[in-house]
Amino acid sequence: MRKEFLVLGVLVFALAGIVSFISAAAFAPTGLAMNNNVTADYDEGNFSLNWTAGGSNETVYTIWIYTSGGLAVAATNDSATGYTFQNSTEENYTFIVGATDGVGYGPNSSNISVYVDRTAPSITLPVYTNATVKKSTEQLTLNVLVSDASSGVTGSVCTFDINGTNVSSAVSSGWCNGTVFNLTGLSDGNRTIKVYVNDTVNILGLNNSFAVWIDTTGPTAVASCSPSTIQTSDNFPCTCSGTDASAGLNDSLTAGSSTSGSITVTSSTGVFTYTCSVTDLAGNTGTATATYTVNQPPTTGSSSGTTTSTWMTNSLSDEIFSSGYTGKLSVNNRLSVQIGGETHYVGVLSLTSDKVTVEISSDPVKISLAVGEDAKVDVNNDGFYDVYVLLNGIENGQADLTVQKISEEISSSSEGPVTTTGEELGNETSPPSEEDSGNSMTWIWILIVVLLIWVFWKVRYKK
Repeated sequence: MRKEFLVLGVLVFALAGIVSFISAAAFAPTGLAMNNNVTADYDEGNFSLNWTAGGSNETVYTIWIYTSGGLAVAATNDSATGYTFQNSTEENYTFIVGATDGVGYGPNSSNISVYVDRTAPSITLPVYTNATVKKSTEQLTLNVLVSDASSGVTGSVCTFDINGTNVSSAVSSGWCNGTVFNLTGLSDGNRTIKVYVNDTVNILGLNNSFAVWIDTTGPTAVASCSPSTIQTSDNFPCTCSGTDASAGLNDSLTAGSSTSGSITVTSSTGVFTYTCSVTDLAGNTGTATATYTVNQPPTTGSSSGTTTSTWMTNSLSDEIFSSGYTGKLSVNNRLSVQIGGETHYVGVLSLTSDKVTVEISSDPVKISLAVGEDAKVDVNNDGFYDVYVLLNGIENGQADLTVQKISEEISSSSEGPVTTTGEELGNETSPPSEEDSGNSMTWIWILIVVLLIWVFWKVRYKK
């Protein structure tokens, strides 16, 4: 009987111990969750863990973190109030919380995972040509492509900065489209385009590798007509060009025009204006002008200098005449000029390979000039030289002349109404008078008499 009671007592004691162990054991935490995280799956690395105690015997909680490097104890916590997580290493983190009753580890919670995203989004301008040229009075429209391989771009915003004023545009389907900027006030030169975009977890990215080229300065146009005098059968002599110190020229918009109509050949005679217009890549325009003269080809003329009385006449404006006209004239081509309210003419009467005969009229004065020789003529006998003529050269049957209006008093030492380094021919249409011939013969007879007297004296002296 005593033996049976002993066995029963042992059983009761063992049962009591089991009950006591069960009643004191720790239970697994429940309701493990994250607080202050951006999304359920992604965060920038600053949030907290919270859970609910599984029973009343837990004294310590162990937070386990599993990463690609393995499982490790991150921390311990003596309450169920939570655990603060701060880590900027981009990684996927899995959390497990285990309860301990002070004797040993108890059961663990279910796990929860989050990916810490620290990579900024990708920002590109796929439809923008870098360094696009604009005036400061224009606008610039940009389309930006945004992507993020992890947390995405939900709720993201593009912020643009070109001139110190920010402009924002929400990301829609991965794009910030049609954002317009006023470029007012920007000085010439490259201006950096700064594009900022945040991803879903607010990691900010910047692309500042694009620029807009501001150009408000017009280009310099150059109009050139060489030679400045041509015949109707010649090629057009003028060309149009230009330079731009900033963005460069738009060659397709560089063009010349002429008051004579066609800019390839011309059948009209006269003095015409050629206009050169050049445009830079920003749309700024510059212009320049030059004049040229078109004459009819000579109807007659030869190397011996014979001419006809038929003249082809082109008017020379007083402005050009006063500043100096340089151009090529063929035989029987002349320029009409105004001196003292009267019309006078300067024309090529004849030419050879090395000399040109220039006629200045109304009262004709003919001057023979070699290359480099010049002449000054008083056309109205008022004591002042009125016209200056210089022969620059002879080429292709044309005389390259400089003709200029002057007003220079004739000094007492001058040659008279015509001063020239060439040979003055005078008025070849007027034959010498009988009086001039008589005077010439008188001087000849005087010289003969003097010579005879000298011979007689020499002979007598020797004897």
